[in-house]
Amino acid sequence: MAITILIRHSNRQHIKTAADVTRAGITAKGYLNAFRAGWFLRKNYRIDGIHTSHIARCYDTARAIAFAYNPLNGLPVTREKSVYDTICGGFVKEGMFDEWNRIGVENGFHKKFYDDTRGVFALCYKSGIMKYNSVDGYAKEFLGKYLNGKNLLVVGHDTTIVPIWMHLGTRFGFDADYYKETPPILTGIAIEHEDGKISAVSRIDALGGKIDSVSSKK
Repeated sequence: MAITILIRHSNRQHIKTAADVTRAGITAKGYLNAFRAGWFLRKNYRIDGIHTSHIARCYDTARAIAFAYNPLNGLPVTREKSVYDTICGGFVKEGMFDEWNRIGVENGFHKKFYDDTRGVFALCYKSGIMKYNSVDGYAKEFLGKYLNGKNLLVVGHDTTIVPIWMHLGTRFGFDADYYKETPPILTGIAIEHEDGKISAVSRIDALGGKIDSVSSKK
């Protein structure tokens, strides 16, 4: 049995413009909270490596967690090479990431992402921005890549967590529409799996020290 944990990055610098979306790192408080999350994860899970979005705030979070989890040797951290890779923008068409950020900042799509995630996927697919017309297409890409028999921590974004959660909730019969606003920092999903098959799903709060089982359906 293996586990894949997906969490949102730690406290980030303020985003004012579309350009800030890609360059904002984490704050001093963000580093402290990432250390605390690392201690929680070390106590509760075996993690063999960390995969992270290309974006700085995720990579910063991953490195801090790796140090807290294993101060002597750390954990191997694999950073995506592009904003179009799976964790960061796997649902966005090549060449459209700036446009996705622009409409997100200017038109409030990032807020609508939680109010009507399925609607945003359908509209952005129709507009030529997204690769998938539903959360399920993106979720299948993510799960196919990261449910690989290894014990992994994946550090991503709110826009990574929500589609995966919705897909799993619909699939296993728990509250698919749980997220009506931005998922808090360092919270996310723990997925137990074997040979690519999911055996249990939990909601975790690595900063608050909570693990809530939501499904054990196979």
